[in-house]
Amino acid sequence: MNKTKPGVLTAVILGILWAGTATASKIEFKVSPSTLSFGRVHSGQASAVKTVTITNQSSSSVDISSIAPSGPYVVTADDCTPAVAAGAKCHVSVKFAPVSASNLKGSAETGTLSISSGLGPAAVRLTGTAFGAEGLFVANFFNDSVNVFPFGEFGNVSPIRIIGG
Repeated sequence: MNKTKPGVLTAVILGILWAGTATASKIEFKVSPSTLSFGRVHSGQASAVKTVTITNQSSSSVDISSIAPSGPYVVTADDCTPAVAAGAKCHVSVKFAPVSASNLKGSAETGTLSISSGLGPAAVRLTGTAFGAEGLFVANFFNDSVNVFPFGEFGNVSPIRIIGG
């Protein structure tokens, strides 16, 4: 008696039918750059604005449902929502606005700019360093001097020395 496996045969037949009738269109949706670095910013201040460009190289519009940063980052302008037209570019402006820092040398603050579109999610990595104190003052009472270390540079540069009389 000849036993067959109908499930396997059906899968092969469906695979052939699917391969013969499937069409694919290439959708080009690009977010650049992939990382924004804001450098060193004093806590309580804001960095200069940097821009992310979203390019839709497809032949149809792409819906953008949300653009949201995490961490101490702020979107200051966005001409991408609610959609990016076919063949168009749009821009998202972001700044780094740390509210505190954990040490004098600065604390690294990473975040993500999350972009939700009709084609799925995209993300841009955000990096910056927050500085906390204005300066560190060290008094030397033996020779009537005060050493001032600029914020974030303690240990990296020579202090400014103020000698009193």
